[in-house]
Amino acid sequence: MDKQTTLAFVMIGIILVAWLYFNAPEPQPQQPKTSDEPAMVDDQSESIESEAKETTEPEGKIATAFEKR
Repeated sequence: MDKQTTLAFVMIGIILVAWLYFNAPEPQPQQPKTSDEPAMVDDQSESIESEAKETTEPEGKIATAFEKR
C-alpha cells in the first residue's frame, strides 16, 4: 500500500468519526427525582404483600388436603 492510499483511509476514518460526533443526538436532560417516587414504590410493595396474604391458604387447610389422599 502506498502513502496516498494510507492517507486516503486515514482521512476517511477521520471524516467518519467527525460525522458521527457532530450528528449525534443531544442527550436528554435527566429530571430530578422527586420525593413521590419512593412513596409510590412503598405503596406498590404494600399492596403486593396484602394480596399475597389474602391469596395464601392457612396451613391447616393444606395439611388436611394432603391427608385426604
